[in-house]
Amino acid sequence: MDESGTPRRPRRCARCGAPVRMVVNPYYGVGLAVHRQLFSCTRCDLVEFAPRGPDEAAVDRVEPVRVGPWRRLRCRVVGLLRPSG
Repeated sequence: MDESGTPRRPRRCARCGAPVRMVVNPYYGVGLAVHRQLFSCTRCDLVEFAPRGPDEAAVDRVEPVRVGPWRRLRCRVVGLLRPSG
């Protein structure tokens, strides 16, 4: 059952029609893996991405820190002047 209280049908595999189970993505957070859960078929080897929830999408919307051109130039000059040891 979901938030609305109506029962949902179990999800089925698109290839063979067997039931699928939701598993944790072992590659989440590594490289380009952005889905926390995957749907894995219990009969064949098909794996599908689970839809992302609204809480996961909010985490991805963090704004990057903006650095102005003068600050970048200053960091570059200071880096050149420091002795490399």
